[in-house]
Amino acid sequence: MATPTVAAMTLSITEYSVFVALRAWIISVLGSSVEVIQELDNRVPTPKGGFVLMNCLNRKSLSWPVMSFVDKDAVGTIPAVTTFINTQPIDYAIQLDCYGPIAGDWVTMLSTMWNTEQACNLLEPYGFDPLYSGNPHQIAFVDGEKQYQHRWVMDVHIQYNPAITTSMQFASSAEVDIINVDRNYPI
Repeated sequence: MATPTVAAMTLSITEYSVFVALRAWIISVLGSSVEVIQELDNRVPTPKGGFVLMNCLNRKSLSWPVMSFVDKDAVGTIPAVTTFINTQPIDYAIQLDCYGPIAGDWVTMLSTMWNTEQACNLLEPYGFDPLYSGNPHQIAFVDGEKQYQHRWVMDVHIQYNPAITTSMQFASSAEVDIINVDRNYPI
């Protein structure tokens, strides 16, 4: 019998999709004229005017992974292939930095609206739930021209449950034969 190949693992929810959903929620609160970006890269200038910057803080497991199987029927004597799924509930903390003259107003709107039904309804189609947010606070920010700029910071916590899926073989039935041996056990 040929050795079966096992498919590569796949991830159901990526980090990119978390930031897409969070950006959509921020725009729903602050309006489409506010620029919302993910983490600044080196040698990239900050946007002109006010903007919101999203930075990953950390990920914390909320429980042990939940394991499940999805069976497919075996054909003849070929072993069946099943899908093995590990789902891990995660608390994903993301820092929101609001920059600009009305950054204080923006952070107030975001912190107020995070723990609402509106946030739950908007994030649900993406597979996310708002957990809680930290208190907003002001942090000094000096730009490239050595000028102080308005900056308010808060962190939001999102729960999402990424599932890692892989294929694996299993046997749906087995044949057992008896072999007579002229021997007594234990010896």
